[in-house]
Amino acid sequence: MEFRIVERHFSEDEAMPTIMVANIYGAPDVKQNLDKMEQIINLAHERKVNILIFPELSVTGFVWSNDDKAEVRNLLMEGENSHIKPWLKNVRDSLTDGKDSLEYICYGNARLRDGNLYNSTFILNPEIDYAEEEYIYAKVFLTPVERDYFRQGTDKRLSIDTKWGRFGFMICYDLCFVELARQYAFVDCVDAIITMAAWHSEAVREYSKMNTRTDHY
Repeated sequence: MEFRIVERHFSEDEAMPTIMVANIYGAPDVKQNLDKMEQIINLAHERKVNILIFPELSVTGFVWSNDDKAEVRNLLMEGENSHIKPWLKNVRDSLTDGKDSLEYICYGNARLRDGNLYNSTFILNPEIDYAEEEYIYAKVFLTPVERDYFRQGTDKRLSIDTKWGRFGFMICYDLCFVELARQYAFVDCVDAIITMAAWHSEAVREYSKMNTRTDHY
């Protein structure tokens, strides 16, 4: 599989991280998505990327393309972390802490907790246990279609300290509600917010009725 790679330089400071954003569209097929993610992870290793960011629900694909609720829930359960542990272990074991090495992978997946599913962000890193509560973020602001499958996250935020600064995390629709970002900025004092999303169009705002004053980012 071939990928189009677009490079952008935002700093001349070589101490800054190299970040790869995998702008992929997940199919409703867990194995296919994991294979695609693994190819991108290998590419990130080759290009000496430090931080790799996958989209929201990158393991299962987003839920809005299927009206069969039972089939969607089965798909979300199939991709849930407890069912892909060997894949996660292999990927985590490939990460190292070094100047020119892949250190962090952020990915989106469904999380099963107390019988409920949550649209969540997870982090893979040699020093982080992705299953620990403190390193998981559950989406707070769910779109209407997501409410058929997911429970709303709490006000628990996720921030991590790295050699490049402190990062906070949001998911897609969270971005449209300023209070969460304000808490990251003024309470958690993050240096940047990583927002993982599953947009279906490139650089076009699809919430035309919102008072954004512009149709484009």
